[in-house]
Amino acid sequence: MTIAQAIERVLAGYIADGLVSNAEQVNHGLCEDFAEDVCCLISGAKAWWDDELAGDDSFGRHKVIRFRGMYYDSQCPEGRRDWRKLIRGI
Repeated sequence: MTIAQAIERVLAGYIADGLVSNAEQVNHGLCEDFAEDVCCLISGAKAWWDDELAGDDSFGRHKVIRFRGMYYDSQCPEGRRDWRKLIRGI
């Protein structure tokens, strides 16, 4: 299973369970659980808080997945090289 497939699988489960209706909703309160659930499916993936990556709390509170030098969340199964692009949606 690829990380993109794991993200899609976990998202589909959240939708089926009625927790969210789309990927954006995950990133408004369920990002920690989501990241941890994905990491359980992908060996070597690790969940990080944005402030851990930044070294300060200037970004807010969002948990992202790091895997093989790329960063992911529910809205970005293809990943980004720069984790800040997940937070800001750029």
